[in-house]
Amino acid sequence: MSDVIIDVIERVRFKKFVAIVSDNASNVTAAKRIVIQKYSNIININCIAHCINLISSDIIKITQVKYLVKCCNILTKFFKNSNIARLWLKEAINLKEIEGGNLKTYVETR
Repeated sequence: MSDVIIDVIERVRFKKFVAIVSDNASNVTAAKRIVIQKYSNIININCIAHCINLISSDIIKITQVKYLVKCCNILTKFFKNSNIARLWLKEAINLKEIEGGNLKTYVETR
């Protein structure tokens, strides 16, 4: 993997790179370590979106949180399945000038 990253860096020119952003899988970490040893101007940054996803995945395993998300999904499905309730909700959202549009259900990313 480090060979591929180094190949890209050399094609583009290493002075145009500031950082490498990725998850923290062991093979990626090892490849980044090799690249950073070769190019001292490039820093190693872990992907914040990946970190947040990992933290969220751990939080959702807590029983109380799992129950809360389940209740929120039931409520959201009610408003999505009921024409009258959906209309009332849309009116309330417009009246209160709430941004974001409508209710969103929780979905797993993996």
